[in-house]
Amino acid sequence: EIPSPNLSHSFLVKQASQLSLESSLVLLNRSLSAYLDFTQQHSQDLISLAGIYEMQSDNLPMIFSNQELYNKMVELKIKIKEDTVKLTELCLLLDYAKKLLETAVETCFLVGNSHLASSASEQLNRIDMLLETERQKLDALRQDLRMAEVSHIDSTSSSDKSKKEENEKNPPEMEKLVEGLKKVDPITQQLDQEDFKILRHQDD
Repeated sequence: EIPSPNLSHSFLVKQASQLSLESSLVLLNRSLSAYLDFTQQHSQDLISLAGIYEMQSDNLPMIFSNQELYNKMVELKIKIKEDTVKLTELCLLLDYAKKLLETAVETCFLVGNSHLASSASEQLNRIDMLLETERQKLDALRQDLRMAEVSHIDSTSSSDKSKKEENEKNPPEMEKLVEGLKKVDPITQQLDQEDFKILRHQDD
């Protein structure tokens, strides 16, 4: 005789709480994986943009043209702005998944699945620590990017100011030529005019 399964209310509630816990863990782990993959690429973009700012600020020899660097800089700035919005959405998804898991853990404790609840609670704490570490890394990279951008702006402003002062002290060749023509010696002008009159008289 096959023994009948225990289908008491207590058993069914425990089974339901266990399934809820497992599905909540799956959602959280998949959301975490997506978040970590996305932050890795986002971090690399932040580092690349800061590197371009620093390269231009330090006046290092360029392996790319200024136009190529400018195009890459604009492309990265747009991508970082768009990815920041996506990252915020991923954080909201993670918060939602964490709250679902927290509720499932509490339910498991209430119905007597203490072992499963404790294990899931420990996993949730590890995920919280990992997320905090990732957020700190991103904050540090964003701060580095802001400092590199400020340094780049200051360097560009100083360079433009130096060029302006240099042009004021040493005007371009065309301006020198124009100024020179304006300052022709009156005697030379008079001689040129006399020569012109003589040539015209000879032609007549």
